[in-house]
Amino acid sequence: MSMINETFADAVGYVYLDGEFYNLYDREANPSLANHSLHYGGLVFEGERAYEGRIFRSEDHSKRLVRSAELAKTPAPGVTVDIIEKAKYDLLEKNGFKNAYLRAFIFRGPGLGVKAGKDIQTHFAVVAKPASVYWPDHILENGLRLHTVDTRKISHHSIKQTSKASANYQASQIASYSAMEMGYDDALMYDPKGKYIVELPVANPFFIKDEVLYTPKTAKDFDKTPFLPGITRDTIINIVAPKLGLTVVEKHIALSDVLHADEAFSVGSATEVTPIAEINNTAYLMNDIPPSDIYNFRRSGPVTHKVMQAYAEHVRSPVVV
Repeated sequence: MSMINETFADAVGYVYLDGEFYNLYDREANPSLANHSLHYGGLVFEGERAYEGRIFRSEDHSKRLVRSAELAKTPAPGVTVDIIEKAKYDLLEKNGFKNAYLRAFIFRGPGLGVKAGKDIQTHFAVVAKPASVYWPDHILENGLRLHTVDTRKISHHSIKQTSKASANYQASQIASYSAMEMGYDDALMYDPKGKYIVELPVANPFFIKDEVLYTPKTAKDFDKTPFLPGITRDTIINIVAPKLGLTVVEKHIALSDVLHADEAFSVGSATEVTPIAEINNTAYLMNDIPPSDIYNFRRSGPVTHKVMQAYAEHVRSPVVV
């Protein structure tokens, strides 16, 4: 089983581009090699999941896409939340997908030269593929093994981390590759000053101590937050945890807090709720859990299991949009 199950390399069907539908491999649906965003990172995107034809928190994702474009100075005149919403659902219908992973994105067209991007047309596209299990078997069996790395999150003075911009993910890639080269599944990243733990490369962490959930806090000035506060993170804090009677504390988290936790898990739209087995060779509480049709993990901490179950039920609820 491939670990990178977000990939569209094996996808088939239609894609949406600037109001039209194309076959995934049509020339019109593939950018020029001189594409400005390809060379300079000027692309913003959303990764979303559809469950039984309903895209979870779809409008929140669409609103963030528009805002990310503004923060990354990649304006897309005429690309409104309503247009994004219609494009996503029309694409699901055209492909006949019920359970799917979607990627909506805004990017600049052909043109070279950094400053040239200001005058280059932007485009809006959506691609989708049938949903699949994100993690490989060894992680489903044992949970994530993480290690801190030297690569830090990028400062908000350079690129706003609250923008889901492709340029932010260069640091994420380097962090992941560094951890994997050390024999771990993924990385745990520090803030730009190297003081506090803030994020996995593509997911938000939660640490459990005495059945209280702790997660890195956002800044008072939201756009100075040194990580992307995800929509799944918000769902855990404001919907899942209250439903379970769990307290969530947002705070600065030092490595010592991490290593003294009882359990840990990470969250993201693609990865959902993922148990963390160990960080920096410190093991967390992990028990065998019963098989389920709505999650694929086979071991988890007891509180993490409750969160995983409740989240999986919530996103599949017929009243959720």
